[in-house]
Amino acid sequence: MTEAIRAQLDPVAFAHTGFFPSEPAGPLADLPVAHAPEGIARVCSVCVRTSIM
Repeated sequence: MTEAIRAQLDPVAFAHTGFFPSEPAGPLADLPVAHAPEGIARVCSVCVRTSIM
């Protein structure tokens, strides 16, 4: 059972929570800062789902 669960979870690159970072998340998170105007060192990304029905 453990091997079957691991086989399914190992390829997961993203989990929707800050408690489970993934390898691609770090470089992806750096992109907005890299392209921001000079002087901006941090960004906060939020998702607002006001159109969900």
